[in-house]
Amino acid sequence: MTFNKKQLINSENISLTESNNSERILVEKSSSSHAVKRNPIHSDFFLHNLKEVNLAMEHNYYIHKFLNKLMIDGKKSKAFKIMNEAFDIILTVQAEKKKDILSSEATEATTHLSGLKSNTSSSEAMNQDVFHLFLLAIENVTPYLDVRKVRKSGTTLLVPYAITPERGIYNAFCWLIEAAREKRRNHSRRKFSYYLAEEIILASQKTGKAREKRHELHKTALANRSNTKYRWW
Repeated sequence: MTFNKKQLINSENISLTESNNSERILVEKSSSSHAVKRNPIHSDFFLHNLKEVNLAMEHNYYIHKFLNKLMIDGKKSKAFKIMNEAFDIILTVQAEKKKDILSSEATEATTHLSGLKSNTSSSEAMNQDVFHLFLLAIENVTPYLDVRKVRKSGTTLLVPYAITPERGIYNAFCWLIEAAREKRRNHSRRKFSYYLAEEIILASQKTGKAREKRHELHKTALANRSNTKYRWW
């Protein structure tokens, strides 16, 4: 699978949220008091609207933004290569899950990924193409709450607030890439693209380090929800 860099264009940005009642209350409270409008969107918003947009990978907003975040020192061609390799691994894993055969040298590197624990939702994700799986991974990792340190009466308080969809997607990209790089540093036997593919698959199953970071951030925000009155920005 290859991409044509000249074909990359920006498409409409899709907001990401999920329907956790307690978290949504905190978002609405923060938004109403600071004139930040944020419409709740169901988790199937992605797949429902994919019919109305161009599904070609090179035309997608998320691919374009993810490549920019993956790029180091302006080497976009290298970022393309890494993403192509990661998506090829994901496609191989999907094919192997359908055939349940690991016989060639090309599939040897994906043995670990093929054995990842799956459930009903992850099985459905594996049956989708790599683009849908990538979107699902982004949706599962994107936060919509954050915390900020505020000094009050000589103490430091953590004040939760609702972040914009763009910022949430940016954080999701950062967490996916950082998790893959951390695994690459600890286990240097395989290429970075392998660990990136692994994190994308895990995120699509609502597991992995990137998902854990999102969970911890939301947990911290909810634990400090009483401090929302100190928000001044």
